[in-house]
Amino acid sequence: MDSSCSSLQRLLTPEQATAACDTWRQFYEQVWLPLHIPTRTVWQQAWWLAVQDTREATASSVHFWMLTLRPFVLFVRMTLQWILQIIWKYVIVKGISQQGVHYVKTAARRWYRWQRSLTREQLVMELVLIVLVLALYYLHRFLQRQTYFQRLSAWVRAKMRVLQLYYDRSKRATAKVRTLV
Repeated sequence: MDSSCSSLQRLLTPEQATAACDTWRQFYEQVWLPLHIPTRTVWQQAWWLAVQDTREATASSVHFWMLTLRPFVLFVRMTLQWILQIIWKYVIVKGISQQGVHYVKTAARRWYRWQRSLTREQLVMELVLIVLVLALYYLHRFLQRQTYFQRLSAWVRAKMRVLQLYYDRSKRATAKVRTLV
């Protein structure tokens, strides 16, 4: 309070400063002191206690609601799981399989009708093509089992590696010459 009066004395004339200080003292003694306003440390302690109480109340409320609602949440979860299993089993799986069976039947009918619409020459050509594809497949399997085929393929791979190395070296040499020029 004395510091505020001394700052008022610097700003005002001495008579005005004395009157202002007296008014300030009267206000302080009549209004401020009877309020018993606590100091800053008391406010901080009260604030800290309020925050701790709020945190503890929130934690206990959450714990209470978890204990109270857990059976209901478990029941809802189990019911929802049961409903989704029924939907999966009877709508998705059986529905998709029935739709797949329908598509296979439709495709088989169309293929049969298409085969019946072909001429005898077209059927023979189709049969020859199928036999040729099967023969090439079995020839490929036979050649893979033979050791000379494996040796030949290993020799070809080795030659390809040598050619690749030669190509890479010549490419690097050309790049070095270009950087020097």
